[in-house]
Amino acid sequence: MSDQEIKTEEAAPAEEAPQAEEKAVDEVKTEEAVEEEVKEEESEDEVEYECPEEFNTREEMCKMFVGGLDKTTTDEEFKELFAEHGEIKDFIIIRKENSKSDRLFGFITFAQCDDLERCLLKRPHNYKSKELDVKRAVPKSSGNDEQGHYKVKKLHVANLPPDFKVKTLRRYLKARHSEEFGKIEDINFLTKEEGGKTVNKGFGFINVSTEDFADRIAIGENKFTLDNNALRISKAKPRSQGGFRGGRGGGNFNNYGNYGGGYNQNQYNQYDGGFGYGGGYGYGGYGGYGGAYGGYGGYAYQGGRGGGNSRYKPY
Repeated sequence: MSDQEIKTEEAAPAEEAPQAEEKAVDEVKTEEAVEEEVKEEESEDEVEYECPEEFNTREEMCKMFVGGLDKTTTDEEFKELFAEHGEIKDFIIIRKENSKSDRLFGFITFAQCDDLERCLLKRPHNYKSKELDVKRAVPKSSGNDEQGHYKVKKLHVANLPPDFKVKTLRRYLKARHSEEFGKIEDINFLTKEEGGKTVNKGFGFINVSTEDFADRIAIGENKFTLDNNALRISKAKPRSQGGFRGGRGGGNFNNYGNYGGGYNQNQYNQYDGGFGYGGGYGYGGYGGYGGAYGGYGGYAYQGGRGGGNSRYKPY
């Protein structure tokens, strides 16, 4: 072998060295990127929860349904039954004239929305040797009366901008909805390729740990603004109803029938509607109200802050 060939072989490793160094640098960058992602996830976990004051002023965030009450239950007994769970702002037992049923139902409104959540976590609640049917009072959804009553853990988020980040939404929700009441398991935005980059299609899904937590977020975040973007969250349609897909939800909330914005919280006899408990809950059997609690049709009731006779109008 000539001296020239020997020199060429000796030089080969030196030519490969820059490539090896570049590969090593790339691996370091990859490790740094992973570490950065982990740090970002950890920072998300450090979001401090504080119940938004607006939640405590929104009736639909603080109202609880109670079914299975003995017909001899008095208004004060009803109130005292849940007084240990927090300050009660309002309470009412719905009573139908000449009813042959031995069961009644009513509503409790807490002063603090988180007291409602903690009360739900302490189920079952029993009274006079019977377990009560206790759950959040879920308002009807405008445009789809059944949507508010879907029993799901999947939520639909709409109106996402093309470059909106999952972590932004996650931090927002964790700051407003405590992990004491449930967890956000994952958030997925549907994406597409556009102009050589990946962008959001405009909607996505949120999976949470419990149906109660899904109710809380769907009601509390039906319409909200985040980073100057008007977003919407609603319950995703279950597969039994034709596949998971979210409706627009929200909309015209008037009185108890649709529940929300125009709600007169001072006088029950001002309501032109009823809670309209149809769809997934199937509350038939209480006081002969049919397949659901909606459509009281002029039934008399007593209760709430000392009671008094009044009547529901049909809706």
